[in-house]
Amino acid sequence: MANSLLTIDMITRKALEILENNLVLSRNVNRQYDDFEQVAYNPRLPITSVMAQTIQASEVGPDVIYYLGTNPKEADRISHLAPFLQAKEIGRIEAKLVAAPPVKKTTTAPAPIAPVTPRGNNAPVIDTTDPRSIKSMSTSEWIEADRARQMRKWEAQRNR
Repeated sequence: MANSLLTIDMITRKALEILENNLVLSRNVNRQYDDFEQVAYNPRLPITSVMAQTIQASEVGPDVIYYLGTNPKEADRISHLAPFLQAKEIGRIEAKLVAAPPVKKTTTAPAPIAPVTPRGNNAPVIDTTDPRSIKSMSTSEWIEADRARQMRKWEAQRNR
């Protein structure tokens, strides 16, 4: 009798194996969620076999499992319901996600810096080491600007 009883951990592990094997759509979702694998495949996430099968049958299954991974209390509450109520709750989550799809995360990187420019002179600063400078001047102007740059560099080295 003891061999036939499944512990909650065994059920959870089996449910996660089913999800890992059958969620082909998760590859596409990885682009949408940076932390999809850590959240969705959390071994502590209480997913029953009924929940796993319902999520697999869903067209937005990866989004549902990500939602449950980010809301573990909700997943725990659903896992303690009767099997048909579990499927019903997963359906509600699916409907909510279809009605308002999750917003793709934007970067938290700061805005790009403004390049430093000289204040007193409004003349454009031309750096001949920048390949884009070729587009803004003629060949003879570029050669003249490059010679001037080399002379300034040589003077600076000589004055050391």
